[in-house]
Amino acid sequence: MIKATVEYVGFRTGENRRDYVLRSHLGTEVHEYTVGISLAAFTAGRVRLQDGPEICYLKLLRELESAEAGASRAPHLTVTDAELADYVTAHTVPARGRGGFSASAATAAPAKTPPAEPGRD
Repeated sequence: MIKATVEYVGFRTGENRRDYVLRSHLGTEVHEYTVGISLAAFTAGRVRLQDGPEICYLKLLRELESAEAGASRAPHLTVTDAELADYVTAHTVPARGRGGFSASAATAAPAKTPPAEPGRD
């Protein structure tokens, strides 16, 4: 089975959304898609501009995989708020404490002092 490859072509910004242009290649077939994200999602901080192409790429891959072989696919797609939230959740790194330890670990066990050497005061 031949798997489709997808390439990022560029983007266009409209009044209410940013459209990312992607092209799929399956054998000799080439199809162009636009996948849009609401500009409000960017301005509200729900998604970063640099994540837009990847989010749209992943959306198109899901659409291509879920469609039946040979079925006609919509050339214009929109990323939903739920899909944005899923992306952010999946790509957020858990916060780490500063210095590699937490305050609770530092207070959990008292520091041990080494035994005094005989003859030294």
